[in-house]
Amino acid sequence: MNLRFDSPEDILLTLKHEINNPNNSILLDAETLEKIWREIIPLLDERYIKQGDYSIGGSFYSQLREDLVKVSERIIRNARRIKKITAGFEEFGKGFQRKNHHFLRNS
Repeated sequence: MNLRFDSPEDILLTLKHEINNPNNSILLDAETLEKIWREIIPLLDERYIKQGDYSIGGSFYSQLREDLVKVSERIIRNARRIKKITAGFEEFGKGFQRKNHHFLRNS
């Protein structure tokens, strides 16, 4: 891949784009999984009440129940944090461009 950048703003916008593409996918998938997990919990709880603790993927349901909710919440929180950070790239690039333009005008 041969990239050409005309300004620091171009670099920041490219970085923003390249980071946000996979991050948006992660966020969407995590939100979907969290929603599905929350809808499945009552069914799995019912089995737990009737049969006692049981194994899912090598872990006991009683432990997974809390862990998976926390994991999905943490993924969502961190993906939103990344999105917030990359949103600042564009503004930073514009600020850099304004400073650079001012410098060039006064040279």
